[in-house]
Amino acid sequence: MEKLVALLRERCTPAAPSIERPEFGFVVAVTSLVLMQCTMTVMQVAKTRYEVFDKAFVSKHLAEDDKRIRALNGKGIGKGCHPDAGMGRWADKLPIDQWWRFNKAQRAAGNYLDAICP
Repeated sequence: MEKLVALLRERCTPAAPSIERPEFGFVVAVTSLVLMQCTMTVMQVAKTRYEVFDKAFVSKHLAEDDKRIRALNGKGIGKGCHPDAGMGRWADKLPIDQWWRFNKAQRAAGNYLDAICP
């Protein structure tokens, strides 16, 4: 067993550097900042979504769909009109300025996630 542990340490250590090494502090700090910025970008989409897809919008433009969804899930279309990502049937009823604002926010978050996730 000791030989196996020694062999694993010998072969695995160079390929898997320890996070305690001082040169990795910068990597951890930068990664934390990128994660924080990505989270804030995605949260901005939520803020915009709930501003443009509010209850008044649902009752004014989506009453028929709300009735059908309510029959399926018992709740109807909630504030935010999930799962519409901005190009769906509900976003089609948004005024052009709100649609533009929401899609810019949605695309910014999507671009960010596409860039940091392989």
